[in-house]
Amino acid sequence: MTAPGQPRLIAFEGLDGTGKSHLTRVLAETLGIPRAVTPGDLYRGVRAPLHAAGGLASYLMYLSACAWAVESAQRSGERALVVDRYWFSSAVQHGWNCGASPAEALSAPCLPHSLLPRPELTVLLLASREARLNRLSRRPGTGSQLGDPGPRYEEYWTACAALLRDDPRAGGAVLVLDTTESDTGRAMEPLLAHPVVRTIADPAVRRLAGRGAKT
Repeated sequence: MTAPGQPRLIAFEGLDGTGKSHLTRVLAETLGIPRAVTPGDLYRGVRAPLHAAGGLASYLMYLSACAWAVESAQRSGERALVVDRYWFSSAVQHGWNCGASPAEALSAPCLPHSLLPRPELTVLLLASREARLNRLSRRPGTGSQLGDPGPRYEEYWTACAALLRDDPRAGGAVLVLDTTESDTGRAMEPLLAHPVVRTIADPAVRRLAGRGAKT
């Protein structure tokens, strides 16, 4: 349940190359609501060293970025917010850094989903490793390994995602989308048809979602 005055949250989670940036941008523009990317420019000067060091300092930086995004939208009076990476990505990365099992990563003593506002909808983006690396290789000025933490971390992330999907600790609905195919329209149809998205959308978008759900 969204607290009074708090923007309604749609959180996207996924490894690099699964299409988070593109889909969050398209959805935010379609719904006419802001989009936040964590950790964002606010942490530009400290992100690299803290991320490389891992540990609690890195974990708290990412959680702080999530809280900042929501609180900034709330101060601006926004009715809803699309977030590119939220508490789940932070918990998975911290669990990996600490050598925790997937179950332990999502049930740590300092539960991020108890501290942070909970999204009404968490969208888990999955894609084949081949598709992800192919997309990363096409990013201007980057190599195919940018954003690729390796197959072992990918397996770990997928195991955590399965736990979240079966027991949505995010506090709201979980929608899993396979973005191996690059057809944006195919991925947008179930998004626009989802009940949470439909209650945020204006009437014109709701009619579009309704048609998409019937096809």
